[in-house]
Amino acid sequence: MTTNPTKPPLPLASYEYDYKPLPENRSIRVLQLLPGEPDDEIHCRVHHATLDDAEDTYEAISYAWGDAANRTAITCDGKAMQITVSLADALRALRDQHRSKRLWADAICINQQDVAEKSHQVSQMGEVYENAREVVVWLGNDTDGVARRCFDLINKTKLYLLPLFEIHGPYVEQIPAIALPDALSGRSDLCKIRDMLSLPWFKRVWVIQEVAVAKECVMAWGSHRIEMAQVAEPDYSKDTMDVFLEVAIKMLEGPIDASHVLPFVSNKDENDLANDDFPS
Repeated sequence: MTTNPTKPPLPLASYEYDYKPLPENRSIRVLQLLPGEPDDEIHCRVHHATLDDAEDTYEAISYAWGDAANRTAITCDGKAMQITVSLADALRALRDQHRSKRLWADAICINQQDVAEKSHQVSQMGEVYENAREVVVWLGNDTDGVARRCFDLINKTKLYLLPLFEIHGPYVEQIPAIALPDALSGRSDLCKIRDMLSLPWFKRVWVIQEVAVAKECVMAWGSHRIEMAQVAEPDYSKDTMDVFLEVAIKMLEGPIDASHVLPFVSNKDENDLANDDFPS
C-alpha cells in the first residue's frame, strides 16, 4: 500500500458506522472524500447540509451498484462502512491525491437500513443530481484498456456523422450513401463501443433522471473521461446512440444507402426517439 511519506496513514476503523438522523426534510448527507494515493484505504467523512446550501458544492456519482454481496470496507468518520466494490472503485478513481473532494453517492449518503429515510431521500434524488456542480457517470474499471480508444472514436465519429443527422434528422432513409474515412474504419474498435453500451450502467432505468437534469456531466471509465454530450444528447436516448453506431459499423463494409441500416427507426420522429423507454 502506497502512503504519503509526509503524513502518517489514517487509522483503520474499529467500530461499525452508525448513521445520525437527518435534521430536516430537505437535508442530505454530503461525502467528504479524503485525499490518498490510488492504493490507499478509503477514508471519508459525512456532513449534513440542506439541498439549497449544498448546491454547486459537490459532485454526484451515477453508477451501477454491482453485486450487492461483493462488498468491501471503507472508513467513514473513523468507523467501518461496507460498500459495494463498484462504488469503492469509483471513489478510488475520483479521489484526489492532495485535497478532499465533496461527493454524493446514494449508498453512503442515504441510510439504506432506514426505510422511511430511504423513501424520502429517493423522492428528492432528482434535485440532488440537479444541484450538483457536476454529475460523474462511473462505468467501472477499464480492465481491457479500451476506454481511451472508445472515447476517441466516439468524438471523431460523432464529428463526422453529426452534420448528416442535423441535415436529415432522425429519418435514416433520407441520409445519402456515405462512407467512413480511413481514420474511423476499424470495425473491431467500433464494436468495442457497442460493448461499452452493454456495460451495467446503461441498463439502469434511473440514469435518465440522473443525467438529464445535470448542469455538467462527464463519463468516467477507468482513468479516462469524456463529456456526456459527446456520447448522447441531453435528452438521453439509447436508441439514438444505437442508430449512430449501427450506421457507423455498417459503413465499414463500404458506402451504403443508410435507409437499409435500421428500418425500424425509419418512421420515428424526434419525440419518439427522445421518449423511448430505457431498457431495465
